[in-house]
Amino acid sequence: MQDSDGGLETVSVTTLVNAAADVGTYRTGITSAPASVTTADHPTTPVVITTTKFDQTQGAQLALQVADQAGNLATCDPIVATVGRQPGVPHRETFHHVARAESKIYIHNDMPGLNHLLLIVNGKQFKVTNLKDREVREVNVAGAMRRGDNTITFEALGTSGGSATVLIADK
Repeated sequence: MQDSDGGLETVSVTTLVNAAADVGTYRTGITSAPASVTTADHPTTPVVITTTKFDQTQGAQLALQVADQAGNLATCDPIVATVGRQPGVPHRETFHHVARAESKIYIHNDMPGLNHLLLIVNGKQFKVTNLKDREVREVNVAGAMRRGDNTITFEALGTSGGSATVLIADK
């Protein structure tokens, strides 16, 4: 999160499921919501929000509300999932009721990672191929998103053993 004009005032964790959150160096180990973190020095540089999933076989959820010094509010509610070709990691994951604005998909390939990932957005397929271990790739699926609710499915393809963490967000 960043406000390069007047600086951040607060970062509020409004939803936190199956994860712990750290708000930069301001507060670590947040395990339940709501939790509000005041940034006393009002940074104008990025504040990195990190989450750690507790149960790797289940989904995790995080939602934030960020306020700047001027009182402007912004919300952030990314969807995060791990898919893979190994025991205990879902091979296919589907998310319903995804807002149209959530049209950026970030693939964080693990080590070992996936070779290929199939994204299905409202029936339209996006084939992500030739992924390398530890590669991060962004896929813009805005062309397949429609007004209202959307459905996004991730399907891990290729040889067994690899996995990737996939993030759906609006930026």
